[in-house]
Amino acid sequence: MQHICYYFFMEADGQPLNGLYDTARLAKRLGVAESSVRAYVTKGRLPKPTGYLGGNVWDAEEIEAFLAAQEPKPVGRPRKQRDPEE
Repeated sequence: MQHICYYFFMEADGQPLNGLYDTARLAKRLGVAESSVRAYVTKGRLPKPTGYLGGNVWDAEEIEAFLAAQEPKPVGRPRKQRDPEE
C-alpha cells in the first residue's frame, strides 16, 4: 500500500498532491537542490517532515505558512549608510 500511495503522490505534476510536498517538489518550490532541502531540515532552517510515504513529505500549508513568516534575506553586500550631513 505504501508504494501505491508513493507512486500516486509522484503523479501530481508540479503541484503538491493532497496538500503534501515530497523532497523533490519542495526543492523545486524553494529553487534549491534536494540535498539542500535535507540540509535545511537538519540545520533547522525548514520544518521537520510531516510524515513518510516512500520518502519524507511535508504538509503544504505548513510549508507555505513557514515561508510566508520568514523575513526576506538581503542579497549581496549591504550598502553603506550615507551620512545625511555630507
